[in-house]
Amino acid sequence: AAAMQAAAGRPGYEVRWRPGPASVKAEYIRVTDERLGQSVEDTDLSPFLAKGWYASGTVALTGEKKADGLDAPKRPIGRGGIGAVEVAVRLEELTFGSEATGEEPSTSPRADVIPSNTDRVMTFGVNWYPIRWVKLQFNVIRDKLSDPIQGPLPSQPTFWSRVLRIQLSL
Repeated sequence: AAAMQAAAGRPGYEVRWRPGPASVKAEYIRVTDERLGQSVEDTDLSPFLAKGWYASGTVALTGEKKADGLDAPKRPIGRGGIGAVEVAVRLEELTFGSEATGEEPSTSPRADVIPSNTDRVMTFGVNWYPIRWVKLQFNVIRDKLSDPIQGPLPSQPTFWSRVLRIQLSL
């Protein structure tokens, strides 16, 4: 059997805008991976396809400028302030599958048409920078899968998660 070949194409686009205390970002990417000689007859299969996008926005509620960064708050804790506080929202979608259509999808890695799955995600977050070297992120995340059988909770197409992340930097 032939080994997985290098990616056939990787177009992607990204945009970022940071006026004052706000920021808006978006990105789109599409990647194909050739499957040469990988069918049961050692013939070529249609490329594997991964595509996705996201759009996000943030606002620094304490007035810091996004272009300057929030890691050094104007009024940190211990110096008469609460640090820097930022709210954020992010929408994203990621899809995996094969480029071929028309046949009944099969879970066999040697099938020309493999089942696709799409994950649509909404994230709501608050980032807190109490002092220069500390960042705390609180996120609430909603995932919705087009085919929950392929996901972590097969009986639930939609599920929520919560994340707390503490980041120290030097």
